[in-house]
Amino acid sequence: MSLLTVGPFSLTQGLIIQARVSAENSLGFSVPSSLNTAGILAQIVPHKPATAPTRNIGTTIDKLMVDYALPTALLTGGNTILSLNLQWDQGTSGSQWSTLIGE
Repeated sequence: MSLLTVGPFSLTQGLIIQARVSAENSLGFSVPSSLNTAGILAQIVPHKPATAPTRNIGTTIDKLMVDYALPTALLTGGNTILSLNLQWDQGTSGSQWSTLIGE
């Protein structure tokens, strides 16, 4: 979606997209597939959270609690966020990242 919502396509959120596919190899292109007449819905790529995460006062030696603000686009009718991915840099000043939770 990040390619289809910018540049020469500039599809808008909520537009129904119909598509077909062709394969290409050294001998040329295949016959195109059938058109997906039901279409798919153009959606925006999720935005990053509005603020950097901060440690919640409920954090203990055994539990990390993080506060963050949802992306503004989500609050104004953007797409539903299915998962958040929390990472930490393992004390490497941002050169190595490990996922703590999320997909």
